[in-house]
Amino acid sequence: MLVFRQDPRARLQNKPRLSPFAVASLLILSVLMMSGCGGPKLTPVTGTVRLEGEPVGPGVILFQPDKNKGNEGKAAMGNFGEDGVYALKTYEEGDGALVGHHKVIIRGFPPSGGDGDQVVGDRPIDNATRWAQEPEISRRYQNAQDPLLSAEVVVGGPPIDFDLER
Repeated sequence: MLVFRQDPRARLQNKPRLSPFAVASLLILSVLMMSGCGGPKLTPVTGTVRLEGEPVGPGVILFQPDKNKGNEGKAAMGNFGEDGVYALKTYEEGDGALVGHHKVIIRGFPPSGGDGDQVVGDRPIDNATRWAQEPEISRRYQNAQDPLLSAEVVVGGPPIDFDLER
């Protein structure tokens, strides 16, 4: 009886092989899965804006990730009323801001006049005139090119308060 033996090298040549593209894709996918890539890391951020120790508002606050300190991504924004309290939002209400260093911009609005015209003394002030008034918060805190304020957002951190000067 004749027994044919197959060369072990021939068996390896007949097995299906993965292309270099498939190997690279699997490697990248496994690295991403291990790193837990679920999008940017956000954490809730709240705080109070004060002017010389007293709550101030209304206004808007913007946390812009600081690229110079290695933080990149979408900015977070929050409105605050006359009590100065804000909560940041990046994508949806209450999601907060990206973890890391931020440049902070604060813009004040003129004091609200309720649902209509204000009256000062005996003369009425319409909303257009009210919006022409200077807000209590100085415009220097609005400089997006060279902001005066900064903050570091950390997971589970305390409220981030700002005490502004006139």
